[in-house]
Amino acid sequence: MLPGRQGAGWLGAGPRRLRICARRNPYAKRLKKAVTIRLQPDIIDYFKAMAADTGIPYQNLINLYLLDCAAEGRRLSLEWRK
Repeated sequence: MLPGRQGAGWLGAGPRRLRICARRNPYAKRLKKAVTIRLQPDIIDYFKAMAADTGIPYQNLINLYLLDCAAEGRRLSLEWRK
């Protein structure tokens, strides 16, 4: 145990010690989740150029684009050429 710590959740020592009560982040469900995605370099360059023009980070632009696609219910049409 570290000096001045009287147990889990306590800060300080003696009569002036404070009880720290941890609570869950109320916005945790709205936080973004980190994922790994492999994109072609030209796609990244496109969004980085757009980021330079708009001042919005390119990761946010990609997220906004995907959010718009999901909100509009866009579907990719995949057809094999004969």
